[in-house]
Amino acid sequence: MVHEPIMKIISDTGYQYISDSFLMNSTIKIGISASQFSANDPLDKFSFSHGVNGNKDTVLFSKTLVGTEKTNYNFSVNKRLGNLSKSKEQFYFTLLSKKGRILQLSYTAFIKYHK
Repeated sequence: MVHEPIMKIISDTGYQYISDSFLMNSTIKIGISASQFSANDPLDKFSFSHGVNGNKDTVLFSKTLVGTEKTNYNFSVNKRLGNLSKSKEQFYFTLLSKKGRILQLSYTAFIKYHK
């Protein structure tokens, strides 16, 4: 049986966890919590990337996990949204296990000009 690492969007107070609409230049807090599924397939690499209106995403942060991060890893960021009205900003959290399994979650922010 093949198992994937477990990853979820953080839904604590102060975090955005459901795709929503925001005013231009708003700042949002988003993040993930991840854990390995089995001892023989620890977490290995993490990346956080961003794309606008379906354009190719840009990696904003990447890390090879070490020590206890290979078992449990949390990542959160305060991200300022752009100033392009009616755009769609997508944020991708990508996790790679030691055996090469990939898990990706995304969060979408829709940018609006007025309230």
